[in-house]
Amino acid sequence: MKPQTLAILAASAAALAAIAYFTTTAPKRAQPQSTDASAPDATQLEGTLLFPAAQARAADVAKVVIRKGSQTLSFNRLETPVAIGPKQTASWGVSEKDNYPALDDKLRTLVRGVLNARTIESKTSNPEWYTKLGVEDPTFTDPAPTGHLVTLLDASNQPIASLILGKKQDAANWDPAKAVTYVRIEGEAQSHAIRDSFIIATEPIDWIPRQPVELAGDRFHTVRIERPASQPIDIERPLPMVENYVLKQLPPGRRVADALPTRTTLVALASLSVEDVAKVETIDFANAITSTFSTFDGVLYTARTILKDGKGWTNITVTFDQSRLVPTTPAPAPGGDEAAATKAKQEAAALDAKRTEDAAKEAAQLNTRLAKWAFQVPEALAEQLTPTLEDLLAPAEGAATPPTDQPRPPMMLPPG
Repeated sequence: MKPQTLAILAASAAALAAIAYFTTTAPKRAQPQSTDASAPDATQLEGTLLFPAAQARAADVAKVVIRKGSQTLSFNRLETPVAIGPKQTASWGVSEKDNYPALDDKLRTLVRGVLNARTIESKTSNPEWYTKLGVEDPTFTDPAPTGHLVTLLDASNQPIASLILGKKQDAANWDPAKAVTYVRIEGEAQSHAIRDSFIIATEPIDWIPRQPVELAGDRFHTVRIERPASQPIDIERPLPMVENYVLKQLPPGRRVADALPTRTTLVALASLSVEDVAKVETIDFANAITSTFSTFDGVLYTARTILKDGKGWTNITVTFDQSRLVPTTPAPAPGGDEAAATKAKQEAAALDAKRTEDAAKEAAQLNTRLAKWAFQVPEALAEQLTPTLEDLLAPAEGAATPPTDQPRPPMMLPPG
């Protein structure tokens, strides 16, 4: 087969996949049961397509724009899908956040809803009644509009479909199968009712993964916290199955407050959630507090954290250090059986070789995902990443009780 033929077939396959991505994976709605043989097939689609030519152009959708009043949010199709989890990839980026990966399922549902929109009933074409249905021009700023304008564009910024999504009928609140949304094609007077329901947000954070990495708390072995011109703080958990947290810099005559502050600091990354994202070069981390977390497998997470405009920002880099891998303890050999002991050592060594391979791969993949971004984190989490020594200690004997008129945020409990 000629190379040109292969290229054509590959392009055709990609186009068909994109069409299926947007048009054939819609969740099935509950259908009423009927014993009437003349009843329509349960899989028959209801209504008439509003954009009959758009479905064939699903593969051409390269940009999605949402507008409401003065707010605009847009998404670009990424040249190459990027990983956002062990088994998840993102094909879209949020334009307003430097193409940070967007939640694919959420965006695909929106695009699919527009492409598959079918009118089940014609509604008003009188502009004076648009506000009743929420299909007035969503770009107006005074008064604030009810609906959203969703526009699908191709790579040349030419519109493929543009639909105003208005109010939902009350039935959608109690029976999703009967959900109805009022819509209007941009530029047309006629409004319609369609059998669908949309959840739309105009804030970028609502379209990105809130948890950029999922980590189990029992994976963490040590953490070192370093701040400029201060003594470092080291916390260690000797064994993953033992709830024992050791503060290495415990001053003479002092004691730790209790196990909770030291534990929450050691496993703080297990509670990592984000409230905003930015390119790392846009945030000044010159005087950051550095927290280096090591796992029992030798993966190092280095979090640089600062306060900017009263918000906590952190940047995370991930590396692998084989010297930090805690070796597997061979299983005990019963009765001093040397052959069994040798076999147990070999099995432990083989397991550690696999742990090394997996940890090195994990570190490389996570660093690619995380290192170029700065994450705004909740205040309580920022404090867990950057405690002072006094934060971890019980008050000294005779020390004055700190004021309580401005209490600190509650401690975020890690999972486990």
